[in-house]
Amino acid sequence: MPSAPTNTLLDPKNDYVFFRVFSEEPDLLVDLINVVRRDEPPITEIELLNPHLSPERLSGKHLILDLRAIDEYEQHYNIEMQVRRFAAWNARGILYLARLLSEQLDTGKDYRRLKPVIGIHLLDFTLFDAEEQSKQALWCFEMRDRDHP
Repeated sequence: MPSAPTNTLLDPKNDYVFFRVFSEEPDLLVDLINVVRRDEPPITEIELLNPHLSPERLSGKHLILDLRAIDEYEQHYNIEMQVRRFAAWNARGILYLARLLSEQLDTGKDYRRLKPVIGIHLLDFTLFDAEEQSKQALWCFEMRDRDHP
């Protein structure tokens, strides 16, 4: 069986390559998070977690995230590389973040113990159709009041 040429570059948009690069070099993941969240205090370390999120009920949706991590401030991250366009990508992204929230608490636990969840979704397609919106490379959506968290 012929082997692949040694000078062939692997596509970092491939799920497996994306996972391997950032799981084997966590400092690169820290750098990526800090660049994307440039207005936030920088993080210095990250711990990768199991990317499989089991459903809470038998008929629920099993999710597999590209990368799932937690930083030293206990902020939870979902980092996704998405090449194929999904019509409901916005809803899918929110589901991923909601599941990261729900995984933090057991029954009867205080909701004030919830830590922030952050989704960094690198998309190889235009998310919004409007010409003006399609020119913007970085979007930041928050589900909190920035002035009064």
